[in-house]
Amino acid sequence: MKAERKRKKLFLIVIMMFLACTVIHYCISDYMKQILVLPDDALYYSIANSLWNGQGIAVNNLPYDFQKILYCILIMPAFCITDIVKRISTITFINSIVISSGIFPVYFLAKRYLKNCKNIILSCALYCVCSDLMFATTLLAENLYLPMGLWGIYFSSVMLDQTELLLNQNESKISLIKYYVCSILLGIYFYFLFLCKEVAAVFPLTYLIFVMSLFVQSIIKKTAGTAAKKVLIHVGCMLIGFGTTYLLFRLLVFPNTFGGGYRATESDINQSFDYFYLYYGFVYYLLMVILAYGIFPIIIPIIQRKKLDERERHFNDFLLLLLIITAAVVSFKITVGENWAETTPRIHLRYTCFLFMPIVIMMLNTIEHTSSINRKRIIIPTVVLSVGYMYLCILGDNKLVPKVEIFDQTMLQYLAQNIDYQMIIVCAMCTLFIITSIVLAKKYQTGLLICLATLLCLNVINTVQVADTWHSSTTGNQITVDELNDALQVSDYIKSHSDKNILFLLNHRDYTIDLTYVSEANTYMIDPDYFQKYMTNHLDENLMWPDASDGLKLTGQSAYYDNLSNVDIIIIGDDLLIDIPESDGQLQDEELNNMKVYVMNDSQHVPQFKFTYSIIGGTDSIDQQIDDALKKYQEKQSQTSTAE
Repeated sequence: MKAERKRKKLFLIVIMMFLACTVIHYCISDYMKQILVLPDDALYYSIANSLWNGQGIAVNNLPYDFQKILYCILIMPAFCITDIVKRISTITFINSIVISSGIFPVYFLAKRYLKNCKNIILSCALYCVCSDLMFATTLLAENLYLPMGLWGIYFSSVMLDQTELLLNQNESKISLIKYYVCSILLGIYFYFLFLCKEVAAVFPLTYLIFVMSLFVQSIIKKTAGTAAKKVLIHVGCMLIGFGTTYLLFRLLVFPNTFGGGYRATESDINQSFDYFYLYYGFVYYLLMVILAYGIFPIIIPIIQRKKLDERERHFNDFLLLLLIITAAVVSFKITVGENWAETTPRIHLRYTCFLFMPIVIMMLNTIEHTSSINRKRIIIPTVVLSVGYMYLCILGDNKLVPKVEIFDQTMLQYLAQNIDYQMIIVCAMCTLFIITSIVLAKKYQTGLLICLATLLCLNVINTVQVADTWHSSTTGNQITVDELNDALQVSDYIKSHSDKNILFLLNHRDYTIDLTYVSEANTYMIDPDYFQKYMTNHLDENLMWPDASDGLKLTGQSAYYDNLSNVDIIIIGDDLLIDIPESDGQLQDEELNNMKVYVMNDSQHVPQFKFTYSIIGGTDSIDQQIDDALKKYQEKQSQTSTAE
């Protein structure tokens, strides 16, 4: 009775923490904002809009090859709100609820592996201040992927325990029918994770590899007996659950798509250096994850592995395998293609955002099992890692973490936002880690307190820095009142011309703002630089709009308007210095700030645009990165040809 009362009290505290976390993150994240992350934000927001309006999977009224729509479905109801400002606020509220709900799988994982109530509460408290919760500020799928990933780890841990009971000849303790049904449900859940983020394919892959490794071990040790067949059935049920759900969605929901996502393939790796950089990116990613997690949550359970029971060892091994496979996938599918030959590649920590808390829980589990730690085993790896970080920082011109998109590495913002002082900060952090390892070896409990305090402080610092950066109109996604009023003015104009097809040519910032507040069923937005390059090669040609489809590239995406038959109105940003002659369109005296509005004389023909600005000057940062990557690729091909 007393234990039951204590359990209810503990869960009530967790609920209160969830409510407080939701309110706090909503208050932090609710401000005038725009889509910032291209193509991610644009995809999720625009597809949610098109789904709500019954237009299928489309971005800016262009049918799009994309299957990871679970987050789009989550925020889709917000589009029933006609007031666009309130709609964005509603999406922020949904984000805050969903991402804060991750505290519940953290609580249940902590209950499974921790005995001390204080450690359970500490785990939940650490989640509440975790910097990854600042994704609530964005329109990214990580708002859903983080809690879903945590639930995925929890469900995996439950099924792994059941599988181990079978392999240890404890079949009487489980219900086989329930076991097989749960196996199918686990496979279905893995597919829904995949429907949220493509990288979630690591979940079924890791689970399959890990269960089969347990199966092989039991065969070698001859402990499985008749249970071996049942474990194989379990694996088959999980695969059936995943595969059947995938096929159903593929046939019924995505019959005409190929999945979208990353385009990198093994054919992109065609030189010995490419393979070296693949390994480099893999190791670099793992090292950065270890640094982001504060080193000790990962190395302490490894060092103290023998002091854990079999069930706990296996769960920790599962987490590490999940991390390793994710790092391998990110390195192969992203790092080699996007950051070829860069000493400090982008660190996509958001793809492992669900691993931090389970790994911390296993460190706390290890602490509960031990009262001391071997001096050499804790100091030597800490020193080696610290020296490695300082060496990489020197190698990267005193930079260890690139200052790129803040959404990639929320847990390393204390480095990313202090780019000129990274070497000093890295040296200070490494010194702190080494001192902590020495204290751990001499006064274990004191060292643990320093370790936990460091984790809390780093996450609070990162959260504050991420919030400050996102709230900036220059480095984040906040917009000014004037920008909002201009966007709403454009929105009103479009609604008053709902029977017309309206084409936009805008700079990067105007595009992202208008995509957030202006996207209607009759609007089309194209990349002005790409369009200029195309039209420059088709001067004096009498083109119909369908003939020019190769130049109608959707801004920020690799997709083209190939079914656009007519354009009635063209809206051009003033700063682009693009004009249309009177013979093709009439300039209107519309009161749209910083924009020119042309009504076409012939809606079916492409007008003879007058381009009086530099393509390079108008190229936004995203396109410039693409151009740089293309140049690198061409240089690689040239080197290959020369070598041959």
